[in-house]
Amino acid sequence: MKRMFLFHGPNEVLRRRRVEEVKEQFPNKEKEIRYVSEMLPHVFEEEVLSDFLFGGGELYLLKNWDELKDEARADWEETLVRVVASESPHIFVLSALSVSKKFLQRIEKYASIEECKPLYGRDIQRFMREEFQKRGMKVDPEVYEYLLDISHESLEEIDRMMAILLEAASKTARISLALCQSLLTPAVNHSIFDLIRGIFTSDPSLALTAFRSLRLEGESLQRILAMVYRTTRLLWSYKTRGQQSLEQWAQKVSISLFEAKRIREYDLKTPQKKLSEWFSSIAYLEELSKSTREEVAEALFEVFLLEG
Repeated sequence: MKRMFLFHGPNEVLRRRRVEEVKEQFPNKEKEIRYVSEMLPHVFEEEVLSDFLFGGGELYLLKNWDELKDEARADWEETLVRVVASESPHIFVLSALSVSKKFLQRIEKYASIEECKPLYGRDIQRFMREEFQKRGMKVDPEVYEYLLDISHESLEEIDRMMAILLEAASKTARISLALCQSLLTPAVNHSIFDLIRGIFTSDPSLALTAFRSLRLEGESLQRILAMVYRTTRLLWSYKTRGQQSLEQWAQKVSISLFEAKRIREYDLKTPQKKLSEWFSSIAYLEELSKSTREEVAEALFEVFLLEG
């Protein structure tokens, strides 16, 4: 049996869900929380190995991984590989925005690993359906499109809205459009959409202001770049769709009609030649942001926004 569950990537909502599922999978194991940013790795190793000698069998939830500096993170990675390879009776759960490729390769033999990527459009709808079904909810079909629209396809906002709806429908087990409209208000954080709009409508001031706002709010550079790259890819697909109608194209690329209309708007203001240049620029910045040179990537992205 795998002794570690490792969930990594920018989708924090999905990572939280996966951690809860692991906790439910082992209801009889005592839960132990360890904040790795406040603990030396050799102390943790001594603790779990001594527990191993005296029986043990706890579920260790490792937190604050993303607060570790590079050297400390490397030490923790080495420690975890040794600890998990020791065949102790403990289970270890780690949720992180990012881990090194080397660590993934070394821990793969002992761990169940899932990369939690951002979800968009129909993937978010699928996520909502699965969550509502787990709780035995009957949901009106138009609810999914409505939640996508008022959340601006933010999974964090949808997660918050679903919690409100699940509590309100706990007795009836039914979620209607009317219930949504009576309880929910549109998301107020438009920063990510202002950024996308600024880029694809040639408004560098709007884009730069939105980008800096996102960074102040703690949004990761990798997720921001991923969303810009995704919109670039969708816009390229729209420009080369041939004779397909807007509805046919939206279905083909698995996005909502709401998002497809935004892409159609961007098409009018973004030349195809510019898109081809953006692909290579954003891909380079994504790779740079995954290294230890994120500050350089952030500065270059601001130049990209200003130059349009």
